Amino acid sequence: MPRPSDRIPVVTSSVSARFKFALRQKDVDRLEQHLGVEIPRAAVDEIRTACRRYITFRQAEIAAQEKSVALQYWDDLKERLMRIVEVSEGVSPPFDDAGRLIAGMFFDALGARQMQVTLADLEPPSIDPALSAGHLPSGHNLTISSDFLMRLAALFRLTITDVEKEIGELGVGFRRGGAMAEWLVEMHEIATRHGFPHGAGRIGKSRDEASPFACFLFDINRNFPADLRENVNSAPAMGDRLRRALANTRAA
Repeated sequence: MPRPSDRIPVVTSSVSARFKFALRQKDVDRLEQHLGVEIPRAAVDEIRTACRRYITFRQAEIAAQEKSVALQYWDDLKERLMRIVEVSEGVSPPFDDAGRLIAGMFFDALGARQMQVTLADLEPPSIDPALSAGHLPSGHNLTISSDFLMRLAALFRLTITDVEKEIGELGVGFRRGGAMAEWLVEMHEIATRHGFPHGAGRIGKSRDEASPFACFLFDINRNFPADLRENVNSAPAMGDRLRRALANTRAA
């Protein structure tokens, strides 16, 4: 079973444009005070890009549905498919007089009707969609016989196996806190690349003060849109988050 924090790796809802991040000169001046060094224009652009990327992925990890929901949907779908399979294979309804009566009525009624076959139905699965003739009448009709349903049931069983294998290989999707962790690592890489102070450990005699870099990160986090801001209550706590993010990256 997935953990409650596990989410699917797909978000189809569009990222809202109302969430923006600006890094004005007064913001840069304040951040420079934390670091005690000048931040060149190239670094400002990299920081701005990293922060905007964080906003995008933070929205995604908030919007992504929990993996447990997808698994429940699959269980419900599989249960319904298996009912069709059981009818197609003659397992349902029960093989007694009443069951044979109902099954006979069902297959007689089904066999009396035909399904139109389209040109697209006759095309190979590998065809380029742009070259497809589309779902235009082909001039052929299909009778749904009991033999056809048996073959369809076999196809459903193979499909169920394929889907369950794919679900098992789904991997880790969006996870709350993942956007912040990636942002912290990226910011650390930017600081390292430009020679800024980038220590994460606490400082001071009692080791309870935040490093300059942790103060720098804490300041930026406070300027993210409130709906997307991680709840980090102090600069020392931000340094702790940075240490954990770096440790997890090294362990990966």
